[in-house]
Amino acid sequence: QQLSTQYSRSYSYQNVSVGFTEPWFLGRPNLVGASFYYSERNKTNRYYQPYNSDIIGVSLRFGRRFRWPDSYFRGNWSIAVSRKKYSDIDEGSVYEKYLQEGQKTKERSFTQIISRNSRSHPEFPQDGSSISLITKISGGLLGGDENFVKNQFKIEWWTPIVKNLVFYQNLEMGLLNVFNKNSIIPYQEYFQMGGISMVDYVTSLRGYQDQSVGPPLSNYAVGNAMLKYSMEMRF
Repeated sequence: QQLSTQYSRSYSYQNVSVGFTEPWFLGRPNLVGASFYYSERNKTNRYYQPYNSDIIGVSLRFGRRFRWPDSYFRGNWSIAVSRKKYSDIDEGSVYEKYLQEGQKTKERSFTQIISRNSRSHPEFPQDGSSISLITKISGGLLGGDENFVKNQFKIEWWTPIVKNLVFYQNLEMGLLNVFNKNSIIPYQEYFQMGGISMVDYVTSLRGYQDQSVGPPLSNYAVGNAMLKYSMEMRF
């Protein structure tokens, strides 16, 4: 069992979360958990977003290790309910059409993660692979103000060359579909790439500026689809 409390803060970001996880529920490889979270995020010059936001919500999750095709597979399912408030919306951004100053919206979402992990080491693997398929459905029959379906696929694999020299490959793909053209899509749900990914919703791509890779939309680069392949030689 694990009870976790996290708090982080900077001049532009504040986050508080409290969660409980039971990784071996009823003596079986079942995971159950719940969390409460609150965050405030403001616009910055380093990691741009077209508004200030504060979010409060709760989530419930369940996970299970599979026996088929092998014991490296597992599934995780979660539901989230949150209330979001937006302010200081940038003029000229697409959000100016759908959001008003101080507007509050509701999120009702369901997320499924099917994954396989055979890495030889959690931090510095020298062999094996990690595969995940993430599907998130928000709105629609679930209700709320955010209506979209988001799919992400990621595979990483490590091939030993000699001793501690390892050949690493990474492939990531994603697709975001909306239920209608007037759907409210949080900025963090769009695909963004570039930099070393100091925030969790940006895909890292070294050699480029943060959030700089993608189709131009207003004064920021985000997209409804993503494809990335990279390779590295690691020691």
